[in-house]
Amino acid sequence: MTEKNEEINPTVMNPVEKVFGRADFDKLPSPKPVKKYIESLKGFVYFRQISGKDLEEYEHLITKLTNEEDGSVTVEPMKESLRAKWLVVCLCDEQGTRLYKPEEFSLIERLDAGAIKEMYDAAQEANNVAKEALERARKNLSTGKIAD
Repeated sequence: MTEKNEEINPTVMNPVEKVFGRADFDKLPSPKPVKKYIESLKGFVYFRQISGKDLEEYEHLITKLTNEEDGSVTVEPMKESLRAKWLVVCLCDEQGTRLYKPEEFSLIERLDAGAIKEMYDAAQEANNVAKEALERARKNLSTGKIAD
């Protein structure tokens, strides 16, 4: 009886899991800015694919922390200008350099609501953010509850 050697189809095989070390992370390229046409502006806008630092800055913009006398911390959502606050961390030039500082969100919130909404949606798409996730975050801010 002759044994039959079977070829292994690489598309069927379980992929080998890579374990990332520092050298691997250091080699990863920075995300490229995403260019989107904004109909209401009749022009193109660049959006950053945000970093962990950008995300922290956004969370800082939408949250007020108060140190209480007893040593506890009170967390209070800051619900106003959520879209403008998201845009200040996402809007950039063609090299990926931010156009605004986080505290300059008021310069964006004065723009036409349609333009803000359209840019907000484009920034979400550029960052692969599910609309459901941001809607859930908005609801959590309005109720003060945290849910997955």
